Amino acid sequence: MSNVFYMPAPDLNGDWAAQDALPEYKEDASIFKFTVAADGKTAAFEVCDDVAACRQALGGLRRGWMMVVCEAAEFAPASTKAIKTAKTGSAELHADGAKIAWKVTDKAAIEFIEGGAAAAPAPAPAGAAPSAGSKVFYMPAPELTGVWAAAHASDEYKEGESIFKFTVSADGKTATFAICNDTAACRAALAGLRRGWMMVVCEAGMFAPASTKAINTNTEGVTDLQADGGWKLKSKAVIEYVEEGGKASMPAPTAIPAMTASSKIFYMPAPDLNGVWAADGAKPVYNEEASVFKFAEAVDEKSAVFSVCEDTAACRLALGGLRRGWMMIVCEAAEFAPASTKAIKTVRMGAADKQADGGWKIREKAAIEFIE
Repeated sequence: MSNVFYMPAPDLNGDWAAQDALPEYKEDASIFKFTVAADGKTAAFEVCDDVAACRQALGGLRRGWMMVVCEAAEFAPASTKAIKTAKTGSAELHADGAKIAWKVTDKAAIEFIEGGAAAAPAPAPAGAAPSAGSKVFYMPAPELTGVWAAAHASDEYKEGESIFKFTVSADGKTATFAICNDTAACRAALAGLRRGWMMVVCEAGMFAPASTKAINTNTEGVTDLQADGGWKLKSKAVIEYVEEGGKASMPAPTAIPAMTASSKIFYMPAPDLNGVWAADGAKPVYNEEASVFKFAEAVDEKSAVFSVCEDTAACRLALGGLRRGWMMIVCEAAEFAPASTKAIKTVRMGAADKQADGGWKIREKAAIEFIE
């Protein structure tokens, strides 16, 4: 049997099912090339070097699985024509009952190759960018790669569609952007926090309060014009959330209750994408298959602190939460989770407030570290 085979997309856990392996390359199905080691239990993998595989891999950037098994130093340009594997990744063969799969152990490092020479971007297609007489245009949500497609540009603000206002520089090659200052754009941007694209192009000093009524752009972001007329993120915009009656402020550290011996302890599974844990999720005893967070309720029964449970099962669930989006809604870390992460340490507890229905809503994120 050949020590080389081909694989389609992995799942969001970084696993390729063994039965999906193909002995020969198949266009529109093969994305990764695997080379098995002499022991038969480990393999190196790389992205197939062809247009069809590149197209599928770029689709994987939007669907989430691509960056579970690969890493890159920059966003994929809209004009990407090929993907080069700078360093092969590693995978191990695992058997879990009847399921046999190759599981990523070390991500592949990739580079995005653009078509043609890296010269100054060509003029945008007609109607894609503002005319010489109009240096302002509007855009909806970007892709998860930080690119706004040329076809989505509008010379006029459209309520319910326009989210960002772009201002083109004198040379026409760069543009700054800010969030449109109206209710419809704010609502769309808040939805973008849950879908993931918002924090690809913006950054804020705190989590968006539930009572957010508007979003201010403190520092405009910057984009570069691409060869196809699209705009690619160069630097993020800095934003702040405005609540009813004034600017949002970070909760004071003293507002977080301390965990004491008399605190009521309970365990919670994953929160929803709004940062809320449902009341019926609370369990007095740790459950290996469901518990991710340990809560300690304050004496007043109105607030609680929480941390990530320090065991292998909770770590596995939390790492899955990084890919599904809910983990970083309630936690923050100084770095991405390495593929070799074995545990998660809570270096600063988070805080949550009890809701009228008995659920718990995030007030301040927990700070975590990934242990290899």
